Amino acid sequence: EIPKPVIMQIKSNEACVGDTTYFELKDCMADIDSLRWDFGDATTDADTASQKDTWYIYPASGNYKAICVVYYCSTIDTIFRDVLVIRKPIVFLGPDTSLCANQNFTLLGGSGPDFLWSTGSTNSSISVNQAGLYWVISSNRCGDTHDSIVIENIWPIPVVSLPPDSNICFGDSVVLKAGDSNYVYIWQGIDTNVFYTAYHDGIYQLTATNIHNCVSSDNFILTITYPPEPKLGNDTTICIGNYVTFDAGNGASYYWSNGNNTQSQSVDSSGVYWVTVSNKCGTATDSIDVVVDECEKIIFVPNAFT
Repeated sequence: EIPKPVIMQIKSNEACVGDTTYFELKDCMADIDSLRWDFGDATTDADTASQKDTWYIYPASGNYKAICVVYYCSTIDTIFRDVLVIRKPIVFLGPDTSLCANQNFTLLGGSGPDFLWSTGSTNSSISVNQAGLYWVISSNRCGDTHDSIVIENIWPIPVVSLPPDSNICFGDSVVLKAGDSNYVYIWQGIDTNVFYTAYHDGIYQLTATNIHNCVSSDNFILTITYPPEPKLGNDTTICIGNYVTFDAGNGASYYWSNGNNTQSQSVDSSGVYWVTVSNKCGTATDSIDVVVDECEKIIFVPNAFT
């Protein structure tokens, strides 16, 4: 009599590198003819067995596929089991080092997934900016690994101080000085002169580096004011009942021929209109002649009536 088919399963413990991984064939019928194990280790041909309950020691971490082939009553069943083999966490905080005062140093706790730092943190990483000894214990189900690092010094950063942001007239310039300290100064990432002349509007950056390779920087923002250029346009004609609006352009103050002091002016009568515009960089005047015309009225006369 052929036994009824059953669903056989492989049971194994969680595996660590170098430890014994045990395998057990569950729900296996008593009258099987034979079976053969292949533990999925591609580095050797000796990863086989023929016992129902067996074991294997994996040499390295990784994902393995264990296979058991069962022969019974002219029937073959193949059962699979995925085996994840891991090792104790790997952690390396790096060599002892020193930091700059404006620097935060990130320490990585390794592969984990559980961590305990000397600071009391249980995160996978911490950020430090103080001198001292720091250590971490990185743990998983296969054990724990410990490493430590010493932050030996906190070096001061260079003191960089540019003047307040400035606004100048077009054509003028500002001379900036890096400083008198024994730093390596760089303007705009390329110029190493002590003095730097700024002509155009924009952001000017000075970077300083000291003997400890600590870096700091400061920015100076320059804006440009242009002299006024009022442009009222060409002389113009408007029809009675209409008006035209003129814009005097950018400026700090305005004075129109009719006494107004706004940037724009609307007119509806004939005359010569002028405006004087001023700012800190100069004064300019423009004028325009406006003619008011009755304008010929066109009367539409149809060429057919009904």
